[in-house]
Amino acid sequence: GTRMYETKRLAALKTIDKKQMKLDELNTILAEEITPTLERLRGEKQHYLKWSKNGADIERFERFVVAYDYTNAIEVVERSENGAKEVEEELQKQEEAVVTCQNEIEATEEEISSLSEKLTGEFDGTHKSVKSNEESMSKELVKATSAWQNSVTAVEDATADRDGALKLVKETSTLVSRKEKSLEKATESIASLKKEMEEAEAEVTKLSNDYQNKCAGIASGDDDESAATIPAQIAKAHSEATTAEAKVKQNKMTISKLTKSVKTVEKDMKKEEGTARSLTKKRDMLQKKEADLQATLNTLTFDPETFAKLESHKKELSDKISGLSDKISFLEDQLKARLNFTYKDPVKGFDRSKVKGLIARLITVKNPNHATALEVVAKNKLYQVVVDEAIVGKALLNKGKLQRRVTIIPLDKIQSRIITSATSQQAASIAQKMKSTSYPAIELVGFDEDVRAAIEYVFGGTLVVDGMDAADKICSMTRTKAVTLDGDVFDPAGTISGGSKQNLGSTLGRLAEWAELKKQFTSVEADLAKVDAEWRSGKSVGEKHSRVTDELELAQAELKAATKHLGETSFGRLKEQFETLKQDIENATTEME
Repeated sequence: GTRMYETKRLAALKTIDKKQMKLDELNTILAEEITPTLERLRGEKQHYLKWSKNGADIERFERFVVAYDYTNAIEVVERSENGAKEVEEELQKQEEAVVTCQNEIEATEEEISSLSEKLTGEFDGTHKSVKSNEESMSKELVKATSAWQNSVTAVEDATADRDGALKLVKETSTLVSRKEKSLEKATESIASLKKEMEEAEAEVTKLSNDYQNKCAGIASGDDDESAATIPAQIAKAHSEATTAEAKVKQNKMTISKLTKSVKTVEKDMKKEEGTARSLTKKRDMLQKKEADLQATLNTLTFDPETFAKLESHKKELSDKISGLSDKISFLEDQLKARLNFTYKDPVKGFDRSKVKGLIARLITVKNPNHATALEVVAKNKLYQVVVDEAIVGKALLNKGKLQRRVTIIPLDKIQSRIITSATSQQAASIAQKMKSTSYPAIELVGFDEDVRAAIEYVFGGTLVVDGMDAADKICSMTRTKAVTLDGDVFDPAGTISGGSKQNLGSTLGRLAEWAELKKQFTSVEADLAKVDAEWRSGKSVGEKHSRVTDELELAQAELKAATKHLGETSFGRLKEQFETLKQDIENATTEME
């Protein structure tokens, strides 16, 4: 009975080994062929669902846009009808204003005609009086000219006499000089007398000349004006006095006429002031509004060029965020089938921190070139779940309602395998001699220390070597499993695995890419938040700046129109005429003074 039991047990163990091999083969096919196909189909399904959802959203948004355009069109039609009525009323008012202005123009033209006739009569009388004055002054000018010619003749005679006297004085001076040289030794009294004689002679000469000039009617001054003849000076002064008196009389007449005109215009202005009061008040209000808007605009510090650059930068960051988000979503869709692990709480108040997650999500590949080798090292263990305790794993299997079969790695019971430092150094030395590299697989991944036992269990017993020859020799010399960067496996038992590299390293490679994209996404998202805050602040100021600018332009246009309207009214024309007349009076008064 015992022998039969042993025979059946051995047969059962062989059967189990065969089934295990078959199971491993099925798992390999499932992991390498079926699972990638399912992932691809799931990804295509997600894209199709997203496309169909986007199509429905676009159709719904188009309906909203059509409805919005229709509503806006109705509102525009209503506003246009109301605007047309207002324009017709304003046109009727303007036509009435034109008729009124034409009547005022006719009345003003009649007034101008009457004033012109009046001025013409006054001008004729003034012209006659001025002409008679001019004839009398011409006669006096002829008399003064004759006297001046006689005086010129007398001056020429006196000049000839003066030249003879000067010549005589020169000869006398020469003679005196000679006498002085001969009488150098004369006494002081003689010299003093001689000096007095010379001074007396000079004084006599001067007095003689002055007397002759006076007799001839010539002034004794040295300047040009006093050097003229006295009759000429009298005639010039008389002419200037006559001209000044004429100008004074003319200015007085002008001032008198202008003063009357000013009173008349001022009286008319008072009559028209009531009609123009509302326009003046409106113009003053618009001037104040323009000044207030200009002051507000000066307080706003807004640079359109800087804001445009900021807006462009914000758009670039938004586009970058969108691109990174799409890439992350695409990678997550690809990894979702393999790395998706969901469960229900097995008991109420279950501590989810005791479930660490899949091995693939607990590690980070330090160098993407090692992704293929590391994935070959881990095999299906990459998708096993790490928990704190075995009891937690049992609870998950019994009551966690898992969606697929999983293998649990409890940290409190797992037996890790690790390569000794001596073996690692020996392998590194062999690799260096063969111009290659060798590292324990666990050194090529990053992880948290609280899951070290699980990571050592998965990666602790394998070396990653660059090159098949080096891996073969290291495996033989150290009796340690070695994996090349291309995924070829050298086992101490003597087996060598390799061949097709399809999908090898895809999971860890995509996880590394996903982690890098998430890091970039976080950084760009932070930059976008800062830029968006600045953009919102600038947009608020920019909108206010644009609004104030539009209001200021509108106020300036309204002020210009109001000023022009006021100037075209009777009051405006009268006020302009009033200011012109006052200026003419001031000019005439200044000229008269």
